[in-house]
Amino acid sequence: MTCTRGFFNRNTNTYTAPASVNADTITVTCTATAQDAAGNEGRATLTVTITAPPGEADPTPPVVTVSPSGITIPLSGGSETLQLVVTDNVGVNHARIVVVDMGDDFVFGIDGSTLTNFGDCAASMFTGSGELGYDVDIGSCSTNRRVGRLEGREWRAERPVTFSVSAKPGSSLAGRLTCEIEASDAAGNTGSATFTVSIADSNSAESAASSSSAAPTAPCPDGFTESSNSPLGDMTLCTGPLGNLTAFAGVLTESARIPYVEGVVYELGGRLDVGQAGPATCAGVTPVVLTVEAGVTIAGDSGADFLVVNRCHRIEARGTAKAPIVFTSKNDIAVAGDRASATGEWGGIVVLGSGRINRCNVPGATGGTAGCENAIEGVTSPDAVYGGGNGAADSGTLEYVTVRHAGAGLNAGLTLGGVGRGATVNYIQVHNSSGDGIRVLGGRAGANYVVLTGSADDQLAMDEGYGGT
Repeated sequence: MTCTRGFFNRNTNTYTAPASVNADTITVTCTATAQDAAGNEGRATLTVTITAPPGEADPTPPVVTVSPSGITIPLSGGSETLQLVVTDNVGVNHARIVVVDMGDDFVFGIDGSTLTNFGDCAASMFTGSGELGYDVDIGSCSTNRRVGRLEGREWRAERPVTFSVSAKPGSSLAGRLTCEIEASDAAGNTGSATFTVSIADSNSAESAASSSSAAPTAPCPDGFTESSNSPLGDMTLCTGPLGNLTAFAGVLTESARIPYVEGVVYELGGRLDVGQAGPATCAGVTPVVLTVEAGVTIAGDSGADFLVVNRCHRIEARGTAKAPIVFTSKNDIAVAGDRASATGEWGGIVVLGSGRINRCNVPGATGGTAGCENAIEGVTSPDAVYGGGNGAADSGTLEYVTVRHAGAGLNAGLTLGGVGRGATVNYIQVHNSSGDGIRVLGGRAGANYVVLTGSADDQLAMDEGYGGT
C-alpha cells in the first residue's frame, strides 16, 4: 500500500496523515497492489480526505534556498547569476527579493530579463519564461529598501528560478552587501534565506591585496581549529578535533557534535565514517551519533571527501527553515567557476541501515531477510555494508538539509541504503549532483518535501525493493 501523502503501516494496517495540513481539505490517494504466483497483478485505490481541525493553521514555513550563497562583482561593472528554490508542504503564495542597503547602482533580472533599476523606484511588470510564467514587479522604494516581488500561483518551484545581479560601471559602493529573499505560504508562515554581494575594485592593486590578506572575522568554536586552507572566500574554514578524530576524516568511534557559528565552514578532509559497520541485527552495538546543529555548513573538495553513516549508527542533522544545514563544495563557498552548471565537486552523503533489501551479495541469502546485505558501489576499504531484516531501523534524522554540487565517485548526492522507517527524512534539497540526486536502495524510510534539481542522471533513483513512501 502506497499513499500520495502520509504513511500507511502494513504491519498495523494503520494510516498516518501528514504532520502539516492547511486549513483547506486535502485528498490523499492510497493504492494497494497484490500479485499472485503467476505474476498477475491487481490493484485497488482508497481515497482519504483530510481536514485540519478548526483554528489549527499550517505551522510549517517555506524553505528558501539560494545557490551560491555569495557572489562577487567588480566595480568596473558586471553581472552574476544565482538560483532560487522555494518549497512548502502546502504551497507558496509569493516570494520577494529584499535588497538591503544597495543604493541605486544595482539591477536584478529573472531568466535573462532585466528589471528596472531598483534605484529608479519605477514600476515594471513582465512575465518570465514560458516554462515558469511568474509575474515580477518592482514595488515602491519605501523606507529606503528596494523590493522586488515574485508572484506565483502555487510556487513549489520544482525547477529553480535563475536571477541575476548586475552592478553599474563606476559604482561608488564597495564591500559586502547582504540581500534577503523571503517567501510566505497560504497560512502566513514566512521563510527566508540570505546571500551576499561583494563589490570589489578589481583595477586596484591595493584593494586586491587588502581583500586577499583580510582575515575572516569569525573564530572557530571552542575545541575546533582553523584549517591551514583558511580562509575560504570570506569564511573561516575550521577542522577538528571531532570526537576521537583530529580532522573531519577517519572513523568516528565516539559521538560528537558540530556546532553552528556564523561565518564558519567546516572542512570535510576525506572519508568520514560515523561508527564502524555493525552486524545486520545491530546486537551489542552502541550507536555512534553525529549531531549537526542547524545552520552548519560542511564543505568538501573532491570525490575523496564524503560522509558515510554506517549501519547501526546515526546522524542527527536537524536544520530549520531559517537555518538549513548545507553540505557543499569549497568552490561553492569561494564562488569559484560557473556555479550554475557545477557538478561533482565532492563526494556526497551515504546513510546506511539494517532495513530489508532484495539484492544480496551474500551467497545463499534470501532477499528481505536479516542475511541479505549489499555494499555501496564506489565505497571500499572498508565496504559500506547495508541491509538486514529490520524494517523499523533508525539511522537518524535529516531535516532541512541541502546537498550541493556532489556526486563525484558516489554517483549520487545522497544515498540511502537499507534505511528503515525509524529514520526521519524531511525537507531535503539535492542540487547539481553529477549522478542521481537521491538514490534509495531498499529499506522502508519515508521522505517528505524533497526538491531535486540539476542532477546529471536521475533526479530520484529507487532499487532493491524499496518499500517506503
